[in-house]
Amino acid sequence: MAHVLLRLRRATPLLALLALALLSPAQGAEGGRFCGPPGSPVQVSARLPILKAGNIPDFLATNQIARQNAITTYAAIAERLLAIPDGPVGPEDIQPLFRFLASMHDTMVNSADQGIGQALADGFLSAVEDLYARNPVPLRRIRFSYSHPALAELEDHAPTYVLYGQYSVVSAQQLRLTITVLRTDTAEQRSFSAIAPLTQVSAAVAQHFFDAFQRPELGEFINPMPTTEWVPLPATLAVQDVLTTQAQAVCAAQGARLPTRLEMTLGAAFGPYFTGVGFDPSRYYAIEDENGLQVMNLYASECLPPAPRQKAAVLCIRDL
Repeated sequence: MAHVLLRLRRATPLLALLALALLSPAQGAEGGRFCGPPGSPVQVSARLPILKAGNIPDFLATNQIARQNAITTYAAIAERLLAIPDGPVGPEDIQPLFRFLASMHDTMVNSADQGIGQALADGFLSAVEDLYARNPVPLRRIRFSYSHPALAELEDHAPTYVLYGQYSVVSAQQLRLTITVLRTDTAEQRSFSAIAPLTQVSAAVAQHFFDAFQRPELGEFINPMPTTEWVPLPATLAVQDVLTTQAQAVCAAQGARLPTRLEMTLGAAFGPYFTGVGFDPSRYYAIEDENGLQVMNLYASECLPPAPRQKAAVLCIRDL
């Protein structure tokens, strides 16, 4: 282990963070919860490298227009210099000049926003501290560790979570900042992102990060329809309406039935990740309850007897 620590001390901060993720023991994960036990603090490394992912306006404006204008200007100057009889500048002098100017241009572009990553990192950490100052909490869960993670005892005192980020310039007024949280003992990660002005984007991402760790866990969800399942229909029937007089037969062919009004209301409220089927509030659906066959509009929450030759969308439900 000593030689591993020595290598980590010589590594860059980002490489050290990645090495921690690979070397830390896969212990302490509670039931797969990324944020750890809700009643205990978590150790988060405060060393937050934020790298530049891209600068769209700079690429479009500086790297295209400015470079083209510069080349045009330099070409005109070179043409005039070469036109001087027995002048001090020859063709062999022009090529190094272009190389120098191009290199200077690239250097200025690459260093134009140097330090923004550090400013965003500092803003993120201070925004989390500010959230704790402005919001009463029963337990401060996020504890930042400002020591270098490579110098800690990996088995006992290393931060459970390490952070790294990327930013890109979206426009002259907007940045996109993404902070990724890596849990070292399980190698799981979560990302939090926001688009906002430079002075606000760190606080916007910090709010997402703060909410993820500080908000209490929700109680276990109880399925209100435990003895039924929704039956996805073929793609053609899912997008086309059928005659209401045929709706019952469509579901019967699937070993299912039409839903009731209450079942349709519950299914639409919980959505496709609960039911496995899609609900379109603008459509009329065929349902069947104590009032017989009806058509229901989810948006208006109304049920009406079907008109002659009326068509409606069909969703089926199967009793388990």
